[in-house]
Amino acid sequence: MKVIKVARDETLCDEDMIDGYANVLNGIFCELELGDGYTQGMRNSIIVDMVVSSYMLGLDPYDILNELINGVQLINPKNDDERPIDRVGKVMNYTERFDCDWMIDFNYYDVTGVRHVNDLRKIKVEVA
Repeated sequence: MKVIKVARDETLCDEDMIDGYANVLNGIFCELELGDGYTQGMRNSIIVDMVVSSYMLGLDPYDILNELINGVQLINPKNDDERPIDRVGKVMNYTERFDCDWMIDFNYYDVTGVRHVNDLRKIKVEVA
């Protein structure tokens, strides 16, 4: 299993949001590994939420995408009418305005990540 470590002192969000963003990433990983995956209707939500959460945790969203495509193979770019890397680039244009209250489906992925993190077998985030 690929474990992505997040150092609390290297994040870009308030201390009280760190675990929430980690849960969101784990929730996305659950959707990709255990749910319907990277499918039409979910692709944009998955990318936006992944980019915002990764960035706020001090991770490089491009590295996370690369791991999801080439490492654990949970995203297949052939299942997309747009290149996933281009989707990431569009979201990265808004880094100054990232806000979980309006930009991402925080609650859905947070709850999913908390409930199913122990079911993950390919990739997860841990906060140190």
